[in-house]
Amino acid sequence: MEIPFDTEMRMEIKDLLGRVVYSKTMNVSAGNQEFNINTQELSQGTYVISTYIDNLPETNNKLVISK
Repeated sequence: MEIPFDTEMRMEIKDLLGRVVYSKTMNVSAGNQEFNINTQELSQGTYVISTYIDNLPETNNKLVISK
């Protein structure tokens, strides 16, 4: 993920009903960043990963977990 400036970012994983099943707020540096998320506790299914950064539009990506 490309971060345009040093900032605080919130990342959420939501199920398809919109329930937040994971949330983390972190300080991130400008540049290309990679994040690892432990999905062991999530059930098989489809989720949406949303990221929130100050003054930028929310980004959403699909996450599919198959076990």
